[in-house]
Amino acid sequence: MTPVPAPAFLFLTMVRFFTALFLFLFVFVCGVFSVRAQTSETSYVVPDVIVNLAAGSVESARREALLKTRADAFYRLLHALTLKEDHSRLPQLASSDVRLFAEGVDVDEEGFTQDSYYAKMSWRYDKKLIRELLEHLNIPFVGGFVGRVVILPIYTQAGISILWDDSNPWLGAWRQLPVLSPFYSPYIPETGPSLPSSRDGRYFDSLARLAADQKAQRLVIAIAQPTFDKKGQMNLLNIEGGEYQFPSRLPPDYFSLFISRQPKESEEQMLTRAAEKTRDYLEQRWKERNLVRFDEEKIVGDIVIKVLYGGFADWVAIKKSLQQNAAIGNMKVATLSRDHAIVEASVATSIDNLQRQFAQQGLTLTYDDDQKTWLLRGNTSP
Repeated sequence: MTPVPAPAFLFLTMVRFFTALFLFLFVFVCGVFSVRAQTSETSYVVPDVIVNLAAGSVESARREALLKTRADAFYRLLHALTLKEDHSRLPQLASSDVRLFAEGVDVDEEGFTQDSYYAKMSWRYDKKLIRELLEHLNIPFVGGFVGRVVILPIYTQAGISILWDDSNPWLGAWRQLPVLSPFYSPYIPETGPSLPSSRDGRYFDSLARLAADQKAQRLVIAIAQPTFDKKGQMNLLNIEGGEYQFPSRLPPDYFSLFISRQPKESEEQMLTRAAEKTRDYLEQRWKERNLVRFDEEKIVGDIVIKVLYGGFADWVAIKKSLQQNAAIGNMKVATLSRDHAIVEASVATSIDNLQRQFAQQGLTLTYDDDQKTWLLRGNTSP
């Protein structure tokens, strides 16, 4: 087992001291399974954690399943929060240390036979403790949340493009991918309307409606075009597309990838690998644009933001975006009026990065030289 770095060890010692009594009472009251509770904004939730174990008895299988899924979900969460190049720096903690970060578990599905036990669970972890651990280790992590990302896998061959047809092998490859990240989750609708041509002025509006129907903030068009060798076998896959953000009307982020067929790889395996690589590429790019860093040159410090809004509902939505952003801390609403609020906060990222994060949520952050303050506007702000 990889030794725990000194900063993490000191951090864990403090966590153990302040949480031991709470955890004892929690385990005593809740028993093996926690009571299902409404997820709060102070928790990270890792859904769809599946376990299938040989079972001598149901109770022993449940205990083993809890220990295994609690650790699996914990590292799945840390991997989802951080960049791939930082995964080797993540601490390998003992089971007792992982328990310190866990708030509870919901058992979504459960089944057992005479010799096996199956369960699908959703684990909840303390958001503040997770972020403090990564900050102590100086590991950047994503401060935003995207959730559902609608993917439209279009397959183009011989000048013909197909999407919803069952004969679309690219669509089938995407549908086989597991959901790994609780923050960036690709979702393929069962069906949908035919998309208008990009030359059509209603193109963006059509995509926005589709994303809204699926309750998604992002929509990705991923077009796969294969080439074939002399034997008629697929040997190369050209993947091009764009990622749209809603409710923002920013231009899409275009991307292009090439996948070559590996020796002894079937066409189905090649398409599945291409879908995995595209998913990982899109998620990694999103992480890079939403990182909270702790190196000195990135820390902006305390700022004052004047939030402009068109109504109370608009203010509630903007306030929620501010509260959920990991780069913003010590937030205090100094004044609140009919059309604006003065917010004081500390920011642990660059202003450029903060502006990009807000833009992805349909918010605009600018500096007003006359008022000597930052202005934050929503779509319905004056």
